[in-house]
Amino acid sequence: GVPMALIDWMKRRYRKRVTQLSFDDYLSDPFKVPGGVDQGDPFSAVGYILYAAGLLKSLQVLNKEEGFAFMDDLAGMKWGEDIIDIHADLQQMMNRRGGIPEWARSHNCQFGIPKFKLVD
Repeated sequence: GVPMALIDWMKRRYRKRVTQLSFDDYLSDPFKVPGGVDQGDPFSAVGYILYAAGLLKSLQVLNKEEGFAFMDDLAGMKWGEDIIDIHADLQQMMNRRGGIPEWARSHNCQFGIPKFKLVD
């Protein structure tokens, strides 16, 4: 649902990006930046919303799933009446076709699995 003009603009904006490392008296040679956006880039919030929209869309409200995002933090929620069933449903939410890890692989995304939290 993102207008093609915006997608094309973003592709042009991030094409052939290079950066350098600079600290103390050292300045590296320029090197390619394979992904990501500039640190502190005000457009990054909008870009991330567009980037994460597909992941949030993969959660299924009909299955009592929902998600929300703020910057680079995502939350997936599942609700029900039995904690054992909810945990099984969470596992299914992660492992089903088009689930969260599959989405991450197809979108060059690396989640910090040790940072995952489960709240009952």
